[in-house]
Amino acid sequence: MYDIIGSIALLDPKVNKKEAKVLLKQKNIHTVMQKREGHEGRYRLQKLVHVAGERQTLTQHNESGVRIVVDVAKAYFSPRLGTERLRIAKLVKKGESVVVLFGGVAPYALVIAKHAHPGKVVSIEWNPAAHKLAEENILLNKVTVTAVKGNARAAKGKFDRVVMMHPAGAYRYLEAARKLCKRGGTIHVYAFVDEENIKKRGEQLATRLGGVVKVAQKTAQVSPRRFRMCYDILSKHA
Repeated sequence: MYDIIGSIALLDPKVNKKEAKVLLKQKNIHTVMQKREGHEGRYRLQKLVHVAGERQTLTQHNESGVRIVVDVAKAYFSPRLGTERLRIAKLVKKGESVVVLFGGVAPYALVIAKHAHPGKVVSIEWNPAAHKLAEENILLNKVTVTAVKGNARAAKGKFDRVVMMHPAGAYRYLEAARKLCKRGGTIHVYAFVDEENIKKRGEQLATRLGGVVKVAQKTAQVSPRRFRMCYDILSKHA
């Protein structure tokens, strides 16, 4: 298994490095790196080791009609979420206000701004390198998105839709998300969940967010019987 981000291929930790030679034969791939188990540093970045090709970490990834500049060594980005980002964008109604917490280099915000007609889109990210790239991507795509540097609690105001793309840690910011969402709005919260706990986990998150689960969407299988889920939760709090 591997991911292709622009001209960079990222091998999963257990993939044989010999795969690099095969990948480099593809004309669009110039660099092959391999992920290591675990994360490092303040921003919990994936450990990467250069395997073959050019020694570069900056690339441009194209997805759903938007161009996304990513530095794979400095910011988290998953091309595997392309379909999910487009799903969310298609749910956004005309004039809605949307805030994306843990916004990274702004892929969610860019796809929403491109494919929907929102009234306002805000992307919040506390990693300074990712935030800077988010600002560059907004200018590159000529879309109306506000990038804010800060953690999930830095957001202000009320929004029709809140996106919480941090499956390993979004649960720590549920109160912040609840306060940001208007009554009748939707919170999209991601989580890693074992298959037997999918319904229970959704109910737990909905209770803490003051709402009800509308959709429980599997976005990826991360290990046998374990999934990255997105729960679309309708807010009912006052």
